Amino acid sequence: MPSQIVKTIILKLIKLKKDRKKPRISKLFLRPVDQ
Repeated sequence: MPSQIVKTIILKLIKLKKDRKKPRISKLFLRPVDQ
């Protein structure tokens, strides 16, 4: 996976956390990143 995709996912995660505090969404995004 290119680092650009990982960067965008992380940025989206931060935005989601700031906009809406929903652990479900962050968990879904974090799962593929960990692997």
